[in-house]
Amino acid sequence: MMREEFEQRTGFLPTLSLYSIIEKYYMNFDGDKDAFCKAYKKNADGIATMIQHEADMQEVNAQIAAEKAAKDYEARIAELEKALEREQEWKPYEDTDNVQHPDTRAARVRS
Repeated sequence: MMREEFEQRTGFLPTLSLYSIIEKYYMNFDGDKDAFCKAYKKNADGIATMIQHEADMQEVNAQIAAEKAAKDYEARIAELEKALEREQEWKPYEDTDNVQHPDTRAARVRS
């Protein structure tokens, strides 16, 4: 059954993610398109409720995964900030016995 057919038969406009679940239930339904749509509209045997529950759980799981990813990124950012701070604290070693470039020596004398 196409999404448009479902919409025409039920008058309900599901999101793409919700329709993918509806399609799954339709494929496992014993009956034709019209019978499925009637059962959905009447919530026969709780079919519409089960479909909505599964869609809600997918949304919750996606949100949990997004929050975990955000925490992981925040932890990685903190690690990188610490590494950057350590890098910025680094100062080049200058051996006073080394031969210095004339432009560098002149700049130091003026300072």
